[in-house]
Amino acid sequence: MQSGQNAITTKRKTPATAEPNFHLQHIICIKGTPLFKEGAEYYCFADAGEYFWLYLPVPQWGIDQVKVTSALKENFRISNYFLQGR
Repeated sequence: MQSGQNAITTKRKTPATAEPNFHLQHIICIKGTPLFKEGAEYYCFADAGEYFWLYLPVPQWGIDQVKVTSALKENFRISNYFLQGR
């Protein structure tokens, strides 16, 4: 170590503009799309950054999961359901 360098390292701070991670979260749609209804709640069971996966049963299509591009994250917010004490 050179003179004047600090041996203590600090954790990198996440930028304020970082996308939220929806992994294992209940999320609310705040801007509807043809597949997602505004105001509806969904459960995200995985978030890999580029994509996130939601539990979304659609019996007529025979599916119960959907892979969503992270570009649509701005259409959702994390629910505060559990914070409300329901």
